[in-house]
Amino acid sequence: MLSAKSAQQTTPSKQLGVDLSRLDFASAVKSKALFDAVNANDDDFDFDSKAANLMPEPLLVPNSKRFVLFPIQFHKIWAAYKNAEAKFWSAEEIEFSDDVDDWAKVPAKERACIMHALALVSVNDLLAGEEPIISKVSDEIQAPEARCFFGFHMMQKNIHTETLNVVLDGFAKSAEEKEFLFDALEAMPTTSKRTAWVQKHITESPCSYSTRLFALAAYSTLMNASAQSLILHICASASTPASVQAAKIAAKSSVQHQFAGLQHTLVKIQADMTRMTQFLRLVACEHLVNPVNAGEAMTMVREAIALEREVAFEMFEMGGAGAGKKGVTVCGVNVDADAVSRRVARLGNSLLSMFAVKGSVDVGIGSKKGDSLEWIDAFLWDAVKRDSGVVEHVVVKNEEKQKAQEKRVVKQEFSLDEDF
Repeated sequence: MLSAKSAQQTTPSKQLGVDLSRLDFASAVKSKALFDAVNANDDDFDFDSKAANLMPEPLLVPNSKRFVLFPIQFHKIWAAYKNAEAKFWSAEEIEFSDDVDDWAKVPAKERACIMHALALVSVNDLLAGEEPIISKVSDEIQAPEARCFFGFHMMQKNIHTETLNVVLDGFAKSAEEKEFLFDALEAMPTTSKRTAWVQKHITESPCSYSTRLFALAAYSTLMNASAQSLILHICASASTPASVQAAKIAAKSSVQHQFAGLQHTLVKIQADMTRMTQFLRLVACEHLVNPVNAGEAMTMVREAIALEREVAFEMFEMGGAGAGKKGVTVCGVNVDADAVSRRVARLGNSLLSMFAVKGSVDVGIGSKKGDSLEWIDAFLWDAVKRDSGVVEHVVVKNEEKQKAQEKRVVKQEFSLDEDF
């Protein structure tokens, strides 16, 4: 019989971690009952919101020619689609043989934590509804060029899910373990809050279409930040780089990293999601009449920070940490909830700036100068640039031999002016 102290320390996510590590399905039934009880007491986000006086959006007016591509009218949107198309990849391109050997070295408790993070990334969209979130906004837009991009991105999301499922298949002991893992995700307290966030800001939002596009970008960028941070902690190197400079050195060195296949997968996914975010900004800021609602944007970022902090605690408890403990050690690397929260805030502020929303959010956790995992984004972005074939060239311009030499960076991107 558990002591009073032990009973107080047993939380839903911690119990799930124990059950998952030993595949105790009898206990899992009891855990699910505990999850249901916790979910019943969850406070959903406030849905009260007043629709602003919005001007009609030309791109949303019903168009009988929405399936007819030519002639191209929105050239920037079409170029964004062709750029994404040129970076197509498949799950078969990535080698996972070494990952299985790395997985065998991970302790059972830490495996539960990692599996939970992988499952979160894998079924991210499905946790917020019965169909992909992107379809909620893509069906409204009538420009065929934009519909091409949305359709291609939905195919990319299928590839993301397929590739991560290859990883999970290699790590799971059995099909029952994998099925149990996904069923458990639906019962997590944060899952209902994630669904409420999507309903409030995307599927049932009365705000402008541009604001809902920002919400889609925020969901894609922020809602996976905790799981992504934990996975990249263990992938980046055996000893986590302590600074951005160290991360750059590590990224350019020939040192072999842990879980190389998983790391490569995250890099591919990040590149696709970055192009998606840039596309959403292009449509919202350059092709729509109504601007992004600044107040709504700030609210959704603050809520995402709070939600991701709860997700981090769930993962930590599955990894064996005590209830409310702010950190967990996985694969010899300490992951801190405050640092993760500051990273989400930093990404949120970058997103606000990207969509021309004035203002910023303050996570209000710990020191303002505390670690916000900048090295993760430096490491990740450097890998994305190298993997996507983006290189730097020096172009020298000499005008009338009187001006100083001028250097600029040229990116290798798909261009409609290329001679095929």
